[in-house]
Amino acid sequence: MEVPAGYDHDVFGDGSVIVLSMPGHTPDSLGLQLRLPVGTR
Repeated sequence: MEVPAGYDHDVFGDGSVIVLSMPGHTPDSLGLQLRLPVGTR
């Protein structure tokens, strides 16, 4: 998946899984943000 620097991508459109562009020392680095229901890990 390609996410332009400075932009994020909501995978399912509900905010539960977001791919984050993380420009820095390594080109094309991505991060993943997960939003879980309260009380789960």
